Amino acid sequence: MEVPGVCVRLCLLLLIVVWGCRDIPRSEENSLTEGQRYFLEIALGNEYGSNEPVIHKWTSTIRVAYYQPLPQPLEREFQRIVAEINALSHSITIEVVPEAVEANMLVFVSDPATYAKYEPNAKPYLNENLGLVWVHWDNRSVIYKGSIYVNEDVDTTCQKHLLREEFTQSLGLLNDSYRYPQSIFYQGWTCTTSYTELDREVIGYILDPRITPGMSRDDVIAVFNQMNQSGF
Repeated sequence: MEVPGVCVRLCLLLLIVVWGCRDIPRSEENSLTEGQRYFLEIALGNEYGSNEPVIHKWTSTIRVAYYQPLPQPLEREFQRIVAEINALSHSITIEVVPEAVEANMLVFVSDPATYAKYEPNAKPYLNENLGLVWVHWDNRSVIYKGSIYVNEDVDTTCQKHLLREEFTQSLGLLNDSYRYPQSIFYQGWTCTTSYTELDREVIGYILDPRITPGMSRDDVIAVFNQMNQSGF
């Protein structure tokens, strides 16, 4: 039986990330790359209803559909985002499918009320957030479905940013940080429409088959140490 977990990433709501911002012991910190330390913060930060954060990620193809047709500039941008993520993946792939019934991920560029009808649990957060991601996982910490919301009244550049940010976080990178202002995971409000090299490293780790659902922070560090020692 699946025991669904739900995590919502609130685009403009300040979250106090307790676990993810704790100091890594010096000996461990010295053994990790900057991107690996950033991954620990983004993928293993504080989560709703969990005192022991673990990795949550997809293990099968993400089939994405649009709730309603996107304006052409946004559709082109989303296709670009998908291509960039697929190029970083050594495990799953992302496919855009024509019908919602085929999808396990839906993209909404809409008004808040429309999205709330699809995801009623998100309703309390929609008045104060221009973008949001909502994903479900099973008792093995495997994400199996989700949706993202982008407010239709935001200007096109910021809609492109929100599409990139929310969809990227739906991979299992559900936390934000104030460390790197140019990062797609930056906690403050920006409208950046590209990944930094650090972002690409973090995305590559969540899509690496050696990082598996349910891993604890110590488990991930052990894998990183193996990667660093082997050079791959």
